[in-house]
Amino acid sequence: MAKYSDLRGEAVRAGDLLREVMGGGTSVLTNTQRAMRAWHDANGDIEHRHTVGVYLKEDVRQGLDPVLYVYVDSNVIMQEFNTKRPIYLARLASAGLAVSGLEFRLSRTRRDVRTASGTKAECPSRQLPKLSAEETAQIEEMAQAVPEQLRQSVLEAMILSHRKQQSNRTP
Repeated sequence: MAKYSDLRGEAVRAGDLLREVMGGGTSVLTNTQRAMRAWHDANGDIEHRHTVGVYLKEDVRQGLDPVLYVYVDSNVIMQEFNTKRPIYLARLASAGLAVSGLEFRLSRTRRDVRTASGTKAECPSRQLPKLSAEETAQIEEMAQAVPEQLRQSVLEAMILSHRKQQSNRTP
C-alpha cells in the first residue's frame, strides 16, 4: 500500500488517510455493507457483474455466524455460483467474513441487457459440449491436488468451466 507523509514527516498509509478524511471508513458501515465489501474484495469481475445485491441474515438465537444471501441476475449464474459455493466460502473466510452459510438467489429486479438499438437482448440457450474421456481424466487428475472436502465441488466447477470454454470456441 502506498505511504505518504503527514505534517510531522511520519509515514501514513493511504488507506488510513482516506479513512481519516472520510470519517472513519468501515466503522460506519452496517454488517450487510461490510458483507458486500467482503464479497466484492474476495471475488472477480464475473461475480461483480452478476451480483445485484447481498443480504446478511443474522440469527442470534442459535449463536451461529450469519448466512450471506447473494442476489444474482440470472438462473445460469445462480447455478454456476452454487457449484463454486465452497470456493466462495473459503474466499470470504480469507477476506475476514465469517458466515455459516452462503445462499444464491435470483433477484426480482434483474438487470436487462439492451442492444445498441435500445431493445432488450435475448439470450439464446445452448447446450454445452460433452467432454471426452481423456479431458475428463485430465481434469480429475488436476483436482487431486485440492483438499478432500472441496474436491468434488472443485471438480464439478472445473468440468463446467472447461465445457463453457469449449462452447465459446465453437460457433
